Amino acid sequence: MSTYGARAEQNFREGCNCAQAVLLAFANVTGFDDAVASKLGEPFGAGMGQLREVCGAFTGALMVLGMADGSPDPRDRTARRELYGKVQQLGEEFKSRHGSLVCGELLGLRTPPGAFEKLPRKQPCPILVRTTADMLAEMLELHADS
Repeated sequence: MSTYGARAEQNFREGCNCAQAVLLAFANVTGFDDAVASKLGEPFGAGMGQLREVCGAFTGALMVLGMADGSPDPRDRTARRELYGKVQQLGEEFKSRHGSLVCGELLGLRTPPGAFEKLPRKQPCPILVRTTADMLAEMLELHADS
């Protein structure tokens, strides 16, 4: 486990949603202070505002990846293609490890968004934020002591 994975899991256990947990763990990469990272990641928790769509940990990782490797020029199609390749690589690894990118599927929920359903007693979220941060740190070639 990387230091980033440990930080992300700790952030989640202290009350952050999945996206916030990952974003805050990579503050040294994004340059975001805690308040900015928290505000930016807040709507993406619980699969995008409890819609149970794309996992917040994965979404948070994409925001970090954009800050680390994204181009400041929105017209740079070559850089965009390269970044999309990394997104796809990270997505495939996430799906390979966890089975899905979809929050509701990861949690095993069967009700439509907004309908009440008790969350599983043992949620996979701490593991998801930790492994996502670990995968991202490896992709970005960040050292454990960063």
